[in-house]
Amino acid sequence: MRRRHAALAVVVLGLAACGGPGPEPGGPAGATGQSPGTASAVPDDEPVAAADGTSYDACFDATCEVVVEAGTEIALDEELGWEMPAGLALGGWSLLTVDDVADGSVGLTLSAQGESSGGSTATIITADGTQFSLNGMLVEAVEAPDGRAVLSLAWG
Repeated sequence: MRRRHAALAVVVLGLAACGGPGPEPGGPAGATGQSPGTASAVPDDEPVAAADGTSYDACFDATCEVVVEAGTEIALDEELGWEMPAGLALGGWSLLTVDDVADGSVGLTLSAQGESSGGSTATIITADGTQFSLNGMLVEAVEAPDGRAVLSLAWG
């Protein structure tokens, strides 16, 4: 039983380290900025629009554009995920939770659930159209009015 807990601790610690080579200077912890996007904040007087609206089922394959707010939960295909050494395979991300949308940033938690164990990692990304790599999933957010954001996911 202690071995299982030790293995789980190694896997959970490994989750936080899987985001890439590290944050760019001035970037948020836990995420790696890839390239600046062309998106900008949605003005208060315009309706918030995303290709998939609030159809979070469209994100199951980690490819979507949706409007999110704090508390939004998005189910992800567990088959998508990182490659782990034999014996430590935990599976891919199964849930993305939006923890907060405020002050130009979006707080996210990615969770994984295997048959006998699970883990999660949390990060804060800027909501300015910059694309971040979170363990193989590209995430981009643009802040919108009223505590919402447009979140784009791409597997890559």
